[in-house]
Amino acid sequence: MDGYVLDARLTTLTAIGLVPEGARIDASFVGAITEGPLTGGIVEGVNYLLMRHDGSCNIDAREIITTPSGTGIAVSATGFVVPPPGLLSPEAVMDADFVWPDVDLALHGASRLATADPELRAANATMYAFSGVANVGAGRLCLRSQAITSLMSEVPGLAEDIDRLPPAIHLMS
Repeated sequence: MDGYVLDARLTTLTAIGLVPEGARIDASFVGAITEGPLTGGIVEGVNYLLMRHDGSCNIDAREIITTPSGTGIAVSATGFVVPPPGLLSPEAVMDADFVWPDVDLALHGASRLATADPELRAANATMYAFSGVANVGAGRLCLRSQAITSLMSEVPGLAEDIDRLPPAIHLMS
């Protein structure tokens, strides 16, 4: 699988509060895959966001893609949201009167997928890069995820070795 496009809406923002590293916010989202081999899949997830004191945000997201055929794919993503300098601060976003601006914030990072579906097994050994925008004020998240490397194609014989493993180990490959 080469990649996909996600179009999602933010459903819930839960302010965890100020921690020594910055502000912790859990951002739940739900959306759909609109391009790629998983088109029509539904995505649900949570980004355990950390807004650092310099205003940038660490992405630590977990999500589940459910394909139209019912296959489950776990996604683990890490990266950064990069707002314009001075736009956001941890203290400001934790203020009770704070209103998120209607501004597209660039985001980028990497993700890993895990699935037990034998037709998608190559995704278990592939890193994906993603980029896009998050607009908290408008409640939107849009990103494109693209395969950047696949061990299945780079290591001779790896695909055949994985095929010989018991199914329980397939889940971890």
